[in-house]
Amino acid sequence: MNLHESFDNKTIEYGSDLAWSKARPVMAEQASLVFDKQKFFAQVLGDMNLAKKVLKIFMDEAPVLMRGLEKAVNNGALESCQAIAHKIAGTAGSISALSLWSAAKQMEKAVLEEENVNLRLMKDEVLMQFDLFKRVIGWWGILEE
Repeated sequence: MNLHESFDNKTIEYGSDLAWSKARPVMAEQASLVFDKQKFFAQVLGDMNLAKKVLKIFMDEAPVLMRGLEKAVNNGALESCQAIAHKIAGTAGSISALSLWSAAKQMEKAVLEEENVNLRLMKDEVLMQFDLFKRVIGWWGILEE
C-alpha cells in the first residue's frame, strides 16, 4: 500500500512505511527552521521566477564561500574566517536560510570577540547547515524546472 499526501499542490508518495508518513509534519516543521520559505517568498513578492534566480545565484556562489571558509580555518586565518562567515551570514539571511545564517553568525561573532572556540567545529556546523539547506530546497522542489 502506498500512501500519498498532497502538499503545495504536489502529490508525495511515501511507500509502505506508515511511520515515515506520520513523520512528515515533523520534517516540515524542522525544514522551516532551516529555510523560511514563506518569508523568502514574501521578500521576492511571490515571484517564483525571481525566487529561482536568487536561489540559483546563491547555490552557484555558496560552494566557493564554503571552500574559502575551509581553507581559512585550515590555515588559521582568523580575519579571513571572520570575513567569509560574515558574507555567508549576510547572504544566508537575505534568502531566509535561517540555520545557515545562525551558524555563520555565531562563527563570525566568536572570531570578532576572540573567543576561545574550535573553529573547525564551527566550520563543520556551517557546512552541515549549508548541506541541510540544499536538502530542504530539493525537498521543496523550488529549483526544479
